[in-house]
Amino acid sequence: MAGSSGFAAIRSALAIPDYRNYTVGNLCSHFGTWVQRVSVQWLTWELTGSGTWLGIVAFADLFPTVVLAPLAGAFADRVDRLKAIRITQFLALAQAAALAALTFAGLITIESLVVLTIFHGTVMALNQPLRFTVVPSLVPRENLSAAIAISSLSFNSARIAGPALAGIIIVNWGVAPAFAFNAASYMIYIVALFMIRNFRSERRGPPSPLGHIPREIMEGYRYAMDHPGIGRLIIVMSVIAVFGRPFNELLAGFADDVFQRGAEALAMLTSTLGVGGLAGGYWLAQRGTVA
Repeated sequence: MAGSSGFAAIRSALAIPDYRNYTVGNLCSHFGTWVQRVSVQWLTWELTGSGTWLGIVAFADLFPTVVLAPLAGAFADRVDRLKAIRITQFLALAQAAALAALTFAGLITIESLVVLTIFHGTVMALNQPLRFTVVPSLVPRENLSAAIAISSLSFNSARIAGPALAGIIIVNWGVAPAFAFNAASYMIYIVALFMIRNFRSERRGPPSPLGHIPREIMEGYRYAMDHPGIGRLIIVMSVIAVFGRPFNELLAGFADDVFQRGAEALAMLTSTLGVGGLAGGYWLAQRGTVA
């Protein structure tokens, strides 16, 4: 069945109740995530005034994904995915609540921030493969391209507006309420996950024994790198990740030390990163089915 295109493709995907509810919850979660990302960066700068510590905290958040992502993919193939993603969101909620409580109490230190950030990175490493399975499990194939693009739009919309909101919260009330805001956004997302009624499993047959996981991981790497489209995209994204993205983790230092504009400038600089992604996601959402 051919998929529709333009605004019809977007309307068709959002007409599916489970996907529509999930998208609302997912959007709220993305807003909270970007508010917390900016707040963690600003808190790190406030505690240390050090670009080195900005790098360490960013490393603590992202490195668990590098280590655990292959195992997390194998994990996602062996569990009830909807139940597992609910659990990871509860854990992420607990991390945001702990950050808020420690910061409100004035007990947060750079060491405790790094520990909580490692915990958050580990939870997100397990969550990522699970989250990628949700949209294909909620919509029929003819709506999949538009649904994925809408999810990209929601992420990049939050990437623009979330940091701006973080700047408003930090400037007027401080970083602790920003962490509390993220905790509240997780609650909305969890409610949306519990509202899902028709979640299709894409698993084909029973999972293989645990001893086969290393072989499955290597097969996945070989398939991805040998694929004429996926392999090249991985190379491009790896180059961007190593040589392009890291400047983002130093924006707090630039905002305060170079431009002397504080959290307001940090929010502005971070928001600009989502503009191109928003434009690209909007264009992709209207393409309909991509052969």
